[in-house]
Amino acid sequence: MNSLLALTLDATLGGSQANSYLSLEDADAWFAVSLFGERWIVLPEATRTGALRQAAGWLDTLTFHGKRATPSSDEPDLEQAMQWPRTDVTCRGITANRTFIPQEIITAQAMLALQVGEQPDLLFTGSQIDNVSFVTKERVDVLEQQFGAKPATDPAPTPTVRAARGGSTAS
Repeated sequence: MNSLLALTLDATLGGSQANSYLSLEDADAWFAVSLFGERWIVLPEATRTGALRQAAGWLDTLTFHGKRATPSSDEPDLEQAMQWPRTDVTCRGITANRTFIPQEIITAQAMLALQVGEQPDLLFTGSQIDNVSFVTKERVDVLEQQFGAKPATDPAPTPTVRAARGGSTAS
């Protein structure tokens, strides 16, 4: 893990300098009640911190419905740094506002951070993408998944965070 990534973690909700949706303390608490707690807590603190930043940064490359809440919560002359919180969107029947991050985003960041902490090269780019499989079909009822080659129009793998993106989780 790059030591520069582990220097600071800012999880200020709607903050102008935020670089994570979860603080290290919140992530540790989230994992403490999950099936993956033992795998998370054995990672060094610097690795957990860097993995949270990397996971949030990757999630923020996704396109979400609605609009980023502006201005930032801590600097009225600056925009918020992260994609969430958002406005003008509904997540599982709850109208998004400046006061929360959807649970799907929190869960996605936590689970992705665990994977990055255990496999630092997980969020690869460039030619490495050509050698992996992608989900080409997904169904929630009866839990069906189909994998295939990288789609010509999709430059990177996409995690399942459709509910937070404003889409359906069923195909």
